[in-house]
Amino acid sequence: VKLRTAELEQSLQTVRELKIKQDGDYFLTSLLLKPLNGCFSQSENTDVEIFLKQKKEFSFRKWETEIGGDLCLSYNLTLKSRDYVVFINADAMGKSIQGAGGALVAGVVFKSVVTRTQLSSAGQNKEPERWLKDCFSELQNTFISFDGSMLLSAVIGLVADKSGFCYYINAEHPYPALLRDGKAVFLGTDAVRRKIGIDAIETPLVIETIQLQRGDVLQLGSDGRDDLLLSFQGEQRVINEDESLFLRNLENSRGIQQELVRAIEQCGQLTDDLSLLRISWQEDAPLRMNAPPLELYQKVQAGLHDPGPISTQMIQEIKTILHEHPHFNDAWLLAARISQTRQDWHIARQYYQEYTARQPADLEAVFQLVLCCKKLKDYRAAVDYAEAIRLRDRENLRNLIALADCYRLLSNSERARKILLEAKGIDPAHPNVIKLDELLQ
Repeated sequence: VKLRTAELEQSLQTVRELKIKQDGDYFLTSLLLKPLNGCFSQSENTDVEIFLKQKKEFSFRKWETEIGGDLCLSYNLTLKSRDYVVFINADAMGKSIQGAGGALVAGVVFKSVVTRTQLSSAGQNKEPERWLKDCFSELQNTFISFDGSMLLSAVIGLVADKSGFCYYINAEHPYPALLRDGKAVFLGTDAVRRKIGIDAIETPLVIETIQLQRGDVLQLGSDGRDDLLLSFQGEQRVINEDESLFLRNLENSRGIQQELVRAIEQCGQLTDDLSLLRISWQEDAPLRMNAPPLELYQKVQAGLHDPGPISTQMIQEIKTILHEHPHFNDAWLLAARISQTRQDWHIARQYYQEYTARQPADLEAVFQLVLCCKKLKDYRAAVDYAEAIRLRDRENLRNLIALADCYRLLSNSERARKILLEAKGIDPAHPNVIKLDELLQ
């Protein structure tokens, strides 16, 4: 009996030593992850809040900590002299140390892309769509190197601080939810891609967008928000399968993150890591009365509908409006159209740039900016704007034709043919498609 007891004590001591060593590895990994999770952004209009609770909790010596595969990050970024908040909410495949390894890789790559942009004038001279595509591609190329043993679901995006316009990519992550006027809805249900790290032919990358309004809350979260243990039926666990439960919790919590966490935990027991990233735009900002007088508003609207003969007086009037009411976005659009009609391409370009910075949702205005750049023979700028449109609207035939032609004029025939092939897929009989095809022969 004594011999058997001694053997058991020796076995238990070995197990304890292995457990201490394992917890030490967990602890060191958690230290590496700590600086890669957090809200590192500060802006005038866009507020970000982060909540992170990893499933695996452990103690090592005097420390109590946790480890898992969820990632939440936000940073400030400047692109084209405009301020943005960039964010990622991600969930790496695997439990404990495997998931933590994936989150560690994702956090390092994402931070590297952001830091490189912050330190490089060339990196900052990108349209937000292009930056988002490049960031996604860098993450994808990194995770592909693991040959399928490490995958990542994520929502990666940018919010323009001035306009509240949000660009994002969803790589098989739970849908973002928008809370507006007390009502919560899911976003982007038709544009979810496969997880990052899957090396397979898939549909072209499409960037989703949403115009945030004053007081809106954009709530992101990992699948821990849904995978709740509701009850037991005998020995069988009952796991929540109702995704709309999260929307109800978001509405009931009024978008307050701590109350949302409490509501989730009251619905059931967490069975996975839980990360939440909350973005609000102008939530506490005072209401600004920037609307122009009604008579002036009607005059500009009439001008947009039918400018009529363009006189020197009309040009002077629009300049006065822009000076006295710089927040009147439609006035910038009217000024751009008037300059375009007068074939003053340089001035038209400036006005369109100002207008699209304020109203990035207006893809038609961005396309007119492409045409202005073509007229000025600034084909590289035209390509940048046209590629940005293409990332958001793959079926825009006029844009594809203009983009292919710009590549032709830049002597990049291979790229021109690739874009032309996309245009042919939409309308092979279009006269400009046929003409461009002949020019590229």
